[in-house]
Amino acid sequence: MKDTGRKDAKILVVDDDVELADTLTDYLSEQGYSATKAYSGNEALNLLRERDFHLVVTDLVMPEVDGMDLLKFIKEIDRKVSVVVITGGTG
Repeated sequence: MKDTGRKDAKILVVDDDVELADTLTDYLSEQGYSATKAYSGNEALNLLRERDFHLVVTDLVMPEVDGMDLLKFIKEIDRKVSVVVITGGTG
């Protein structure tokens, strides 16, 4: 199978579950992507203001700034950033 993914893509992983964020970031890095992690929505917003990302993968349920709020803020900062919202549950 031919790999057609953009390996130069800069991906931000946002999750308050440290183990999940670390695991996903490590996996993406092993696949050749430039992956960065943030353990909160606020940390993610700071990174998004400082650096450019092509994709943000964010948890839906997080304290303070949740995934939907983060999506709104991301689109205010840069409308070209793609966002994938994931969740492991409701609480």
